[in-house]
Amino acid sequence: MPSKLSLPPEKPDEQVFLTSVQVEALVDAAEDRDKALIYTAALTGMRWGELVGLQRNCLDLDKRTIEVKVGLVDVAGTMSLDVTKTPASRRTVGLTMKNVVVLKHHIETYPPGQHTFVFTTARRGPIRDDNWRKRVWKPLIKSVPSIRDRTRFHDLRHTHVALCISKGVNFKSIQTRLGHSSIRVTMDRYGHLLESLRDQDMASLDTL
Repeated sequence: MPSKLSLPPEKPDEQVFLTSVQVEALVDAAEDRDKALIYTAALTGMRWGELVGLQRNCLDLDKRTIEVKVGLVDVAGTMSLDVTKTPASRRTVGLTMKNVVVLKHHIETYPPGQHTFVFTTARRGPIRDDNWRKRVWKPLIKSVPSIRDRTRFHDLRHTHVALCISKGVNFKSIQTRLGHSSIRVTMDRYGHLLESLRDQDMASLDTL
């Protein structure tokens, strides 16, 4: 019998964290139609499928909330809506005032298309992951000198966590916003970011 080969352990994807200035630069450089999608990703931490699958009736701009219930999935070229994987993924995400303003402009300028999706293609159809990343995301990243070429759309989710931590948002709230199954998952992935606040915490203690 052939001997079993032990494969090297998979390395977790390296996280890229953008500053608020870099996020603004990215949004400024984007085409008008794509600004709200990028901005909402950075300010909510929602996953790609949750964003492109967001329907108008799940967005309440008066209450400044998004109800995350489903995500858009692409299986072998067939796109469909699927319920989120875990109970924790089904959640309500609060919006900042600026995010509300950006979304209002987007909806007024680009009314929801097929299936009442908030974010759509120019033909008002659902957005395909591969097409959008090749035609929009990669050229956009290259056009902003301050952002690394290897930055992925998913890094906007990581960025949201870093921005929350920098403003003192507690990990339980961050867990809820991300839709993680437990706070341990959040701590395992982002606990190292707390080290950056150590000096700030000590400065606060020095004032006692």
